[in-house]
Amino acid sequence: STPLALISAETVRLYALSMFAQAAAGSPSPFRWAVVLAHAFFSISLQAQTSGAQDFLQTFNVSGFPQNVDLALHTSLRCGAEVSPSERADVLAALLPMWRSLPKNSRGRIQWRMVRYLAHRYFMGKSSLMIRGFEPARQLSSSSMGLPDILDNSVPAHLKALLSSRHAQTYGFELDDVADLVLVLEKLVFDSQSTLLTNIYRQQHVPQRSWVNRDALAALLEEYMVHWMMSGDARGIKVLTEQPKLRNATFPSWRQTVEFAKGQISAVSFARSRSRELLQPGRRAFRGQAFSFEDAHEVVGSITKSFASYWEPQCSSMKQVLFALDPHRTGRVPLASFYSAALESEWHFTESEAYLRELGALDETSEWYGSQVIVPNYIQAAPNCIITTGHYWICCQNECE
Repeated sequence: STPLALISAETVRLYALSMFAQAAAGSPSPFRWAVVLAHAFFSISLQAQTSGAQDFLQTFNVSGFPQNVDLALHTSLRCGAEVSPSERADVLAALLPMWRSLPKNSRGRIQWRMVRYLAHRYFMGKSSLMIRGFEPARQLSSSSMGLPDILDNSVPAHLKALLSSRHAQTYGFELDDVADLVLVLEKLVFDSQSTLLTNIYRQQHVPQRSWVNRDALAALLEEYMVHWMMSGDARGIKVLTEQPKLRNATFPSWRQTVEFAKGQISAVSFARSRSRELLQPGRRAFRGQAFSFEDAHEVVGSITKSFASYWEPQCSSMKQVLFALDPHRTGRVPLASFYSAALESEWHFTESEAYLRELGALDETSEWYGSQVIVPNYIQAAPNCIITTGHYWICCQNECE
């Protein structure tokens, strides 16, 4: 019954491994145990960065770890409620057509490679979101299983043990396993945005437990968008924070982007007002024109899910430039033409030949035409993704999806 805050990370990790071993021994499909435990660990790490961390840790006891998994999930999903039957049904419905087309073993299950493929297509089709670790171009091996970074960074030993276990190799994964993985990843992506939003509240000197009006929330979201779109560029963020007038020159259609964020406030507010009777305990409807941190988090989640659709005109513009450079209408652009476009102020087309090859966007099979850039592969490559975070990219929409 020792509080988790007083126990070393190694002790907790070993306990989780023992729990996994017990689950694996008693079930032909321990995968759900793995993702739930991973979610619990990731939730703990997130809670340590928020104002409610101490309350959470004080109530989480190692001796009752299995029973407390639900507590970890409930706390981590404080802004999104636990998965409802309708949410799960929607995910299963989206996965089922792809599942039916995949090769299966004698038990009717699929290999881990196919799990990655299904999850990748689900997120790309729904939100043009590419989970780090699920990139199609990532090479897999016995030492690199292609885990999503959002899980691998939390409990790598645990999940690697799962994927290399005899159980996984023998039984494979069923449709429900894939749905569980997708649902957990959706929640973890949503949770990961809380840290940035918390930092924005702190930087703007807004108490996290306060309620703000619509204009104040819009101002907070504008700062959030700067940090989100410039993720990883601390120097650029500092400049744009200190000199807001430079934002118009830095981002194409910046004012429209801000209006898009404001529109998501209205969209989420309307959706909440239409479903108040469905609110679960612990969830609060918008209080008139006042918005809580949880409301802001809900809006941020809506922005993540819909941003690719908003940005599609910018992607279409890049596609049109490349299509105009395709003389034979084969979906390929001569490498020389590709670099010529960069000289004509097209800032996109600056990747080196070696890097294009690494991305799988370079066709070197034609002796007649020479090296050519494969248009769809280039457009979908990570460097052209709109948003880059530590856990995912948001990319141009895949027309094949």
